[in-house]
Amino acid sequence: MSKPVILTAPMLAALRLLTGCLLTFLTVAAQPAAAVDGVLETAKRDLALARTYKVFEIDGITYFFNQQDENGQKIALAPTYDDLIQKYREPVPTDPMTPRRTPRQLFKDAIAGFRQCLRADPTSRKAREGLRDAIAEFLEGQSLIANDAFVNALRARFPRVNPNGDPLELLDPHGLLELAARRFEEALDELEALGELPDLLREGEPPFGLVENGAGELVPSELYRAMLALERKERVRVARTGRLFNESALDARLPGDVAGRRAHATRYAQRTAHEAYLNLAVLGALHRDPASFTRNLGAAGRTHLQDAQRVFRSIRKGENPRGYVKDFIPSKAVVELYADAVNPVIEANRDENDARQAARRYDQSLAELLAEIASQRLEFRKPLERLSGLKVFDNGSIEKVLPDGTRVALPFNINKPEGREGFLAYVRRQIALNIRKLIEDLLAEGRFPPGEADLSSLPEIPRDEDITPIGEIGIQIIEVKDATLGILEQLELVRSYPERIRIEEERVGRIARASFRAAKQIGARQIAMGWANAFSFGFSCSSGPLGGGCGFSVQFSPGSIISGYLQAQITELQTELQVEIENANSEANIKNLLIDQVRAVLGLRRAEARLVQATGILNNMLAEATRLLEDWGRAQEEAAEVYFSYPTYRVERDHAIQRAEDSFNRAVESCYFAARALEHEWAETFSNPVRDPLGGNPVDLGPGYEQFTQTESLFGARDTLELCDFLRALYEWDKKLRDGRRGNPRGNESKCSELISVREQFLGLDDDLRADDQTPEEIRAINDQLFRQWLTRQLVPNSLFPGTLDLLFTFATNLESARFFSTREWNQKLVGIAVSIHGTELGERRPTIEITQGGTSCIRAYPPRDQIIFCKSLQALGPASLKEAQQNPAEQRTFDSVRAYFNASQQDFTLPSGDPNLNTLSPGLVDLSVAVDQWSFLLNRAEYPENDGFPVERITDIRMIFCYTFNTPAETLASALQSYQQLLASCDRLNP
Repeated sequence: MSKPVILTAPMLAALRLLTGCLLTFLTVAAQPAAAVDGVLETAKRDLALARTYKVFEIDGITYFFNQQDENGQKIALAPTYDDLIQKYREPVPTDPMTPRRTPRQLFKDAIAGFRQCLRADPTSRKAREGLRDAIAEFLEGQSLIANDAFVNALRARFPRVNPNGDPLELLDPHGLLELAARRFEEALDELEALGELPDLLREGEPPFGLVENGAGELVPSELYRAMLALERKERVRVARTGRLFNESALDARLPGDVAGRRAHATRYAQRTAHEAYLNLAVLGALHRDPASFTRNLGAAGRTHLQDAQRVFRSIRKGENPRGYVKDFIPSKAVVELYADAVNPVIEANRDENDARQAARRYDQSLAELLAEIASQRLEFRKPLERLSGLKVFDNGSIEKVLPDGTRVALPFNINKPEGREGFLAYVRRQIALNIRKLIEDLLAEGRFPPGEADLSSLPEIPRDEDITPIGEIGIQIIEVKDATLGILEQLELVRSYPERIRIEEERVGRIARASFRAAKQIGARQIAMGWANAFSFGFSCSSGPLGGGCGFSVQFSPGSIISGYLQAQITELQTELQVEIENANSEANIKNLLIDQVRAVLGLRRAEARLVQATGILNNMLAEATRLLEDWGRAQEEAAEVYFSYPTYRVERDHAIQRAEDSFNRAVESCYFAARALEHEWAETFSNPVRDPLGGNPVDLGPGYEQFTQTESLFGARDTLELCDFLRALYEWDKKLRDGRRGNPRGNESKCSELISVREQFLGLDDDLRADDQTPEEIRAINDQLFRQWLTRQLVPNSLFPGTLDLLFTFATNLESARFFSTREWNQKLVGIAVSIHGTELGERRPTIEITQGGTSCIRAYPPRDQIIFCKSLQALGPASLKEAQQNPAEQRTFDSVRAYFNASQQDFTLPSGDPNLNTLSPGLVDLSVAVDQWSFLLNRAEYPENDGFPVERITDIRMIFCYTFNTPAETLASALQSYQQLLASCDRLNP
């Protein structure tokens, strides 16, 4: 057996280097699995898993909700609704259940779990706080997706699209509004869980009721979130109520009859108002004081409650919930109102196309940004794949391909910071596992000193895990293994040289000993041979003539003995020489071995250097992977900053859409007023098909107008092209009415004038009345005195000029009494009005009279023989509101300033041909009904210079001449409507 060899210092240094290199890499500490103990722990885990949806990704760019920088400052960037919504709706990847649950389901499961715990132990603080946080988080999540549906419903005309042009949103506003309402209701329903624990509903601190949740975040309080969800829910319900009435109840494209759809809208409105009241009352009772209730959106809740109640009352009365009253009285001519509708529609069409173009530019720029991000990803993805041998996808997911071709998804995503750490930890763990496998194999072979291997710091090798090195890092791991084996081989070589020298020395010694022993034996034999050769013995016998005989002879030669001794000495010398030669050769061999030993030590140093180099390259590869991952994240963060901090296209798109929506709403309102004005002009409501009041078949307006059955169908218009169709439908309706109505066209024969005396017809002070005891002069004098006394009672103080008295009185020209205007004509409208003041010494300046309509306006409908009268309400006017009405004429009240004449008669306002003298008539109330049950007559003696000091006390009568027309509206209206059709034809839609 060979003697144990003590390791020299170089050998020990080499072994320490080897173990140091092998154990340089970070080890993966075993994470103990979280113990799932009971329902409470399960609920807490579900709540924690559900909250992970706030770790979000924006177009492949990763951020955290409420993310902070290294200084603890909150990062300005925040997730958009789209990002949080997507995460909220997707299953949580780390959910251990199969199938995986969405955050919504996890929140509900957590709520159910906490409630179960509280039923078992009502005093459990963790369960109480967990239930509160879970409900608050659920309120936030449900409000998130409900808000998304609400917003999408409001902007359904401008859906966003993906890079392929496919819409990303549903386009049905009704379905989106109903979805939003259900989401809010689901959130509010969970508040029932706190019915027995109202103390858990915190109000928080202003301005948003901030409190701290279980995750250490400052968030809006539970009450604030509940009030916000309620407020949004009522807003959604009110919005859908209006749509149900305006569209579902009146749109012929929808199934069912009008009465049924209107009844459904009414029931929905009633339920909305009732639920708003109950919900607001319940949540309001949970607040400490009114100020807290107001701070937590109580005022907004009351506002929407009032809106819901107003809408319900409007619908129940059959009125339009948008606030546009049916009894519309136009304040200007139909042609002007129609023109006021055409221009906004054209402008809205332009804004609509601009919005679509801006949305397209935004989608294009976003696609370019995503392409740039994808390019950056590719720039870093390929080196990562090359280094690690793992498959890296654009979405940050990682796959490993096993030797048999099986693809295994790894549980981390490098789009997230923790995923990038997971990637590096995985690579380091693979290195550590390979190192452990190498050391275990060397220990099993006895090639590694047990004392130098500390396997406790290395992870255990899983039984079924594949640890085959892959990628360039895997190849480098093999290089490290090869360098390790190289060191061990050099160590074995260095360790063999002392033994080889010992063997050489032993060989030489044995050869010397054997040579000397053989030389002695050979020398002894050589001497013996010399002695033997020195003596020679002879014996001979002879015969012959002389006789024979035998003889014995001995010869001695001393030279042989000398020769034997000499030969023995020669042998000894030769042996000594041979031994010397062997010694010299052995010494040379030993020197060569020593030289080779030095070379082996140098080879060990080179092997050490190769291991250092291999491990250095491996570390560099790890560092490169780390840099690539950092660059990956940094590039995405920079792209995200561009996405948020350079929002040119996004802002342009949003502004364009907002402009288009505002223009569209203005155009809808203008079209509504144009339709109401045309209805007023015809004294009947718009309908498609056009009904025949004489019993004939209804007439359809033609193809393309089927959706417009009533004026309210306008509110179902989805874009400006349909608004154009609606205005064309009005034009076609006007044409059909002209073809179907049998009245005379408006012309000279359809105009007339009516003189009305205030003294005679309103007060009954008729000078033509006769009395047996009074002369006509006496009767006239009495009537003058009574009229002046009545005028005196009509004098009222001027509110702006103290000490000045104005003349103000009201009168009526209603149709029901049939006292003034013809009962045989239909569609009676004003052409103009004039005022004549009668009296003595009235002066030279003609006063200005202010006349205002109020009360109810009535028009006879076609056919006139049916005596059908349409009455529309005007806002009632009194002295207090008269001045406001005059300064702000609106659809419910009309106003005109008339220059009065002195002592004029009806003939003064009529030309010889019978036509009214329009030059002397004020047209301010043109096209309005002549029959109104409340007119206001005002002579303001302070604000008009010509009225200053006017002698009201000398007036004996006030007469008004109403010039009016009737039957079919003038042909000039039809021509004007036709002239706008070419403008409407300019509306177009931007090609998708």
